[in-house]
Amino acid sequence: MFHKISKFIASLSEWMKLLLNEMSNHLMSIIFVIVLYLLLWIVPQINDLIIVINQADDDWIAVFAFFASLSVLAFLISTVNSYFDPPIIEQKQTEQQSEKEQDSKTKTAKIFYLPKDKKELYIESKKQDLLESSETYQESQSDYMKRIFPKALGTILILIAAYAVNNTYWDVYQQDIPFSGGNLGFTLSIIILLMGLYQPLIQSITKFLSRYKWTRYIPIVVAALALFGILILGLFNQGGSQADAQRLFISLVLLAVFFLVVSVSYNPRVLKLKKYIGAPVIILFVIGIFSAYIVLAFNPQALKIITPLSIVMICIIGIYTLCNLIKLVGYKNQIPLLTIVVIVAMALAINTASKADFNHYDASTVKTTIQPSERLPLDTYIDQWIVDRKVDIQNSPKNQKFPIVLVSSEGGGSRAGLWTFLVQSYLYERNPDYFEKYLFSMTGASGGGVGNNMFYTQAFNLQNGTSNVRLKFTEPQKNLLKYRASTIYNKDYLSTSVASLMGRDLFKSITNLFTFPDRGALLEDEWEESFKYTFDYPGGSPIGEAYLQMMPKLGAYDYIRPIVITNTTHLQSGEYAVISPVSVAKDSLNMDVFLDLLAAYPSDSIMIKRSTAMSMNARFPYLSPAVRIKDVGQFGDAGYYDNVGGTVTRRLSDALLNALEKDSTLTGKYEIKHLLITNYVPPSKLTYSSQLTAPASIIGNATFAHPKEMEKSLTNVINIQSKRTEIDQDSVAFAFIEKFQDTNEIKPFIPLGRYLSQSAVHSLEARLEEVEVIQQLQDLIPAKNDNE
Repeated sequence: MFHKISKFIASLSEWMKLLLNEMSNHLMSIIFVIVLYLLLWIVPQINDLIIVINQADDDWIAVFAFFASLSVLAFLISTVNSYFDPPIIEQKQTEQQSEKEQDSKTKTAKIFYLPKDKKELYIESKKQDLLESSETYQESQSDYMKRIFPKALGTILILIAAYAVNNTYWDVYQQDIPFSGGNLGFTLSIIILLMGLYQPLIQSITKFLSRYKWTRYIPIVVAALALFGILILGLFNQGGSQADAQRLFISLVLLAVFFLVVSVSYNPRVLKLKKYIGAPVIILFVIGIFSAYIVLAFNPQALKIITPLSIVMICIIGIYTLCNLIKLVGYKNQIPLLTIVVIVAMALAINTASKADFNHYDASTVKTTIQPSERLPLDTYIDQWIVDRKVDIQNSPKNQKFPIVLVSSEGGGSRAGLWTFLVQSYLYERNPDYFEKYLFSMTGASGGGVGNNMFYTQAFNLQNGTSNVRLKFTEPQKNLLKYRASTIYNKDYLSTSVASLMGRDLFKSITNLFTFPDRGALLEDEWEESFKYTFDYPGGSPIGEAYLQMMPKLGAYDYIRPIVITNTTHLQSGEYAVISPVSVAKDSLNMDVFLDLLAAYPSDSIMIKRSTAMSMNARFPYLSPAVRIKDVGQFGDAGYYDNVGGTVTRRLSDALLNALEKDSTLTGKYEIKHLLITNYVPPSKLTYSSQLTAPASIIGNATFAHPKEMEKSLTNVINIQSKRTEIDQDSVAFAFIEKFQDTNEIKPFIPLGRYLSQSAVHSLEARLEEVEVIQQLQDLIPAKNDNE
């Protein structure tokens, strides 16, 4: 008994050594698998996209593109080493095949062929009578590990995607997908795959199953059922329901099963399937996806129809393929070329970024005749704001004090931007005096700051007579959208950034060759074009003008305009910087603590665009680069410092209150109200982080804690929270499936990043119509003429 245990332990020890050795042989593939895990499980703006790919308007295209790209990457990982170390089968010599030709055929690395493992070559040679008829296939534990490990690794890659769906599902619904097993199920799946690399175990199972003839049909039946299941589950898609997420998880698990069965099965029917259908299809996909990566390198905006998640996969496959091509060249020349290239690229990237003349990530500017010195000082602006409204404040009825509104908008990608824009559009449509009379200031971070600026621009132009296009459609559009803000945000502002980050911006950061807009500038262009089209501006987009093109001026209007202050974070010092339409330098007790970016700007003839200020407010890593202003520094997302702009609002509120208290005739006639526009975060169960993930968790959670601080530290706070809200479901693909649906409504998931599906946009519009929100907004300001 002891001898058997010792033998088993020795066998396991040898197996572990072989496993570690094989992992070292596939180190680059493992790195890419880890990268995909980080993207789909950890990275904000990407990790929640996996649960919304079936919400896309063209969901069949988006889901197919993702499944195809995932399968291609799994295939490449499972076969790539065969190009460097192709398996060899000792064959009988024939007149047509000399030993020299055989060596050339089997040992030379080839690119344009679908490699076969050693067992497949053995079966093929047996059929061609190139082996002794009595010979049987045998392999050592080492050969078995070498044959199966890459296929298991490819399967793990697909399971990472499958359980990423469950990971996001947990964040949304606070529960695991039924029968998934959660993270434990994911761990067990990997353990089972690794145990499948232990040859004695598999031999025992195979020997047992081989006693039953019907078991030979298991691989082809399982593969067919898996494919059939994926197709059928796709027919039930409603566009973002909870059940859709569950079906997506099951489909990805079935894809993993299909991949594993087809990879490790040597059933004659499966081999025929791989040879006559699988090989041509997979080669076509590989060529197509790599070609797509090349296209994206030249035009990052080319493939938005397939949604950001598939763009991520295409870019990973493109970079993985390039790395292997470099490795292959080095392999043929017997030099570690890939290692050399990576080290040189890192050194060049560090050197390029440190150069003073590296202007690729410089802030976009336009010519201007307006000088920052022409801005009103903050105290002068406040005094004039009060003077222009003094009569209205004094005449306020006793039961209705004059509301003075200060807005703070939380960050959170496009969902925060749209929610901010929707809330402010509702208030303006309820009573245009909201902007003209009652609104004092707006500030925010990230997406919320972007929404503020878009609303401010259109409201300013409506009041100024520059535009007559209302914020709300007179009649709902064909897509049933009610607000023009929804039209702007019902777009993909993420794919371009992803394609640029993993494509030409990466190349530029290393080589500093060629000139083209960086991904931040491309985002600004997309915002400008969308705003121009939505609000029907025949000339240029107003958010593409100099930031101070719209600023408060004395005596220009009946009422001096409110201010929108755009925030950003100074990289070199960590200081909060404000892009302000009023000068804050003299406000030594309040706003002077911040860096006045426009005052520090090094040129009088050019100025950053409003869209540039918006992007500086929302430059979340790494999808948006830190923008550079020469001789001033680099700037990133305002959320690093304060994710709701509350720091600025508190100081503005103090300065305003001090000015109001100077006039005793206004005492008791006004009411300062803080409109807090935030994203609802459901209570979550207490979980503990490992010491490895604790630092990142602290940073992430602290960023989104600022709204709670504002509610506790300020009085009269009206917190308008966005929430996932039920909407009418989309019709399913086939009418006969409708009877299987449990509900006529769905509650789509709204992702954090810069991509919103139409279902998500409809959900936010539906939230704006809920009684709770309407009551809060109606209590904020009076209706026009008090007759609503």
